[in-house]
Amino acid sequence: MINWNYILPIFAFSELFLNILLPVNSNYILGNYLFPVCFLALFYLYRKERRFQISLLLITLFCAVQILSNYLNKGINFSEFLWSIQWFKIFTLFWCGLYSFKNWHGLSCRIIEFCFLTLAVINALQLMEIPLIIELYAPSVSYLDLINFSVLDTRIFGSFSNPNTNAAALLLFACFFLFYKIKNRWSYIAISGMLIFMTQSRTALLAFLVILLIYVLKNNRIHWKKTVLYGFLAACIFATILLVFKFDYILMLFDGRIFESNSFLFRIASIKESIIANTDCFILGQGKVKNIPELIGYSIDNQYAYIYLEYGLVGLMVFSALIISILKHTITNRYYGAMLMLFVLLFIGVSNLSFSNSNLISLYAILLGAGVVGLSTSPTNVKST
Repeated sequence: MINWNYILPIFAFSELFLNILLPVNSNYILGNYLFPVCFLALFYLYRKERRFQISLLLITLFCAVQILSNYLNKGINFSEFLWSIQWFKIFTLFWCGLYSFKNWHGLSCRIIEFCFLTLAVINALQLMEIPLIIELYAPSVSYLDLINFSVLDTRIFGSFSNPNTNAAALLLFACFFLFYKIKNRWSYIAISGMLIFMTQSRTALLAFLVILLIYVLKNNRIHWKKTVLYGFLAACIFATILLVFKFDYILMLFDGRIFESNSFLFRIASIKESIIANTDCFILGQGKVKNIPELIGYSIDNQYAYIYLEYGLVGLMVFSALIISILKHTITNRYYGAMLMLFVLLFIGVSNLSFSNSNLISLYAILLGAGVVGLSTSPTNVKST
């Protein structure tokens, strides 16, 4: 008989680690073979649990909407079908993460630490301008040229396709460590914050500050005098770094230029053009769009406009139902770590693709599954029998 104690965690954490370690253009396919096996195993293990049944139903509805939209618009080929059912893989990774943290809590947490440190080292080596690392991980020639010119004039991207995705990954790790009681967690959170700053992702930086504030307000045991003192010192250091090194992307948040920047204006324009493009197909959208800039004149950096453009109001409604279902469960059970991670993904989705970002699939699915187990428990290696 197959021992799922090993296969489910292997699938989850191999996906996570290799997505972090390998360059963004690498073609890693082992997970594609393990995914259907693990999906069937999870169905056997959890088929009688109500939350599993509800989440599977909503995922199935969302995938069905994508398939229907693709079919009605221009037919559907095999690759588009596979793209349409990718949410089953996210679903599988989520439940593999939940299973792993429930049955192998201590070991799972150690693996998450190792994955975070791997990403931190990759980012640190980019900051040190190590040529081999920069050439290996640069997603395009333009990034390679920029970071070789001066690391302080550009934005670090880690092992991901762009700095914003890198920042989102670091932010999710920070959320995890906030509710995972280990000796070095504040060191990890500080490292996350510094690296998020170096990505110059304004959305991620704002979200990082907000989740720290939420944590402070929630924690009744915080020493307020020390917290205010440390906060003041951090703000002074932050302001000094901004003034000395003049990180222009971050400075835009404070001088009002963000609302006049091309990135902000293009994001607004892309949302408007998505609505216009769906005038005659607002119910089920356009189906999978191979070249969004060709259709609307812009790339879409808004998760909700992206779903609406491709899958219309129906897709947006089913997606909302799925998020509300997860949110309701986390609030009812007071899973604060999972709540914060969901907040991060929803907030980042305003100015970037979060839920539809294939580079982040394994990370957010597994960590969200961990959050649903409950991260306040001190890690102990509990093995399922």
